Amino acid sequence: MNKILIGKRIRADRAKIIEMYKADIFVIDIANKYDVVESTIHRYLRLWGIPVKRKIHQHKKREVKKFYRKFSPELKAIMKENSQINDEHIKQVDFERTTEDQRLVANIISHPIIG
Repeated sequence: MNKILIGKRIRADRAKIIEMYKADIFVIDIANKYDVVESTIHRYLRLWGIPVKRKIHQHKKREVKKFYRKFSPELKAIMKENSQINDEHIKQVDFERTTEDQRLVANIISHPIIG
């Protein structure tokens, strides 16, 4: 339908719309009756000087489901064996940082291709 015709129809039914709104009929129901969106009805109500009520939404606390990964006993045994093997072969290496190392890292980061 044409916007001008819709506006004329809403303005013609002004008293009926205000009456329905004051009778606590939801704006979305009024809007559906006139084939318009809610904001159009809100706009006309404000234009006519009717205080627009805002609905207060109470949000439900969302239940978060926790996911726990379950491992089969065979997989747990393999993982334990692998971690023991890795612990034997991987050694922690401590090294001292020198200003030379820091300079090299700074040069690499500031290189035009990287930074």
